[in-house]
Parts: sequence; C-alpha cells; structure tokens
Amino acid sequence: MYICSGPEHLHVIDSNRGFERSQSITREHFQGVLQRVSGTDVVVEALHQASSFTDCSKQATEYRRGRILLAGDRAHIQPPLGAQGLSSGIGDAMNLGWKPAATVKGQAFPRLLDTYHQERHPEDAEVLDWTRAQEVILRPDSHGRAVANII
Repeated sequence: MYICSGPEHLHVIDSNRGFERSQSITREHFQGVLQRVSGTDVVVEALHQASSFTDCSKQATEYRRGRILLAGDRAHIQPPLGAQGLSSGIGDAMNLGWKPAATVKGQAFPRLLDTYHQERHPEDAEVLDWTRAQEVILRPDSHGRAVANII
C-alpha cells in the first residue's frame, strides 16, 4: 500500500488486488483497508470521493482494420501513473488527426492511414512498458525494492 497525502487529500494505492471493481468503495471498506495494512484501529469519519483501478495494461494488436481506427484508451490502456495514458492519447490524436482528412480529400493515398499503426503502436508499447516498470518499483515488497535499488 502506498499513501500520498496533501492538505485536503489522501491518495491510497493498495497492492493487495483483492478489490472487486463492480463494488462501490464505501467508507467502511476503505477503513478496513487502512486497518489491515496499517495494523492500527484507524477510524475514517468521512469519505468524499473514492475510485479504483487495476493494472489492466493492454494494447490493441491493430490500430487500424479497414475503416476502423483506434486511438487513446481504445488502443491502449494502463494505470493512471503520471497521466502517461493521456499523453499517449494526445500523441495518437496528433498523429492521426490530419490523415483521414487528407485521404478523403484525395491529397494522400489510403495507405497513409496504415502509417498511423506503424508509427504509434511501438511508441505506445514503450509507454506501457514504462508504466509497468513504475508499478513494479512502487510495490512494497522485496521485488519492488530490488528493482528500485538496481535503477
């Protein structure tokens, strides 16, 4: 578990992976997590906002199939560490934004759309690798410490 706090916020990442995403995070659930990982009888008086995520790092094998083009979270998804998914999505949009228009206007051959996958897929794969590596480093176990020590 990792806790990052600010003047009015508490961010908790629980690496237990035992949470069912279809459930709401209640004050009681959050209090139970804090008690379990801290070994104390902490009391949570109020929970204003809570959300969860899992390591669902995935990448589509194809960014284009026929008339279908994937970008952003439809093409790749990862945990929200450092907003790297947002940055990748913006990169996808910048690469892809002008290509369909140029193709439709006859200013480019249709195969121009294939360059989107060729250019963005490797870039997004590298971002996913970085995100996965960061997640390992943040783990509170010997594996995370070992990787952090090497780096």
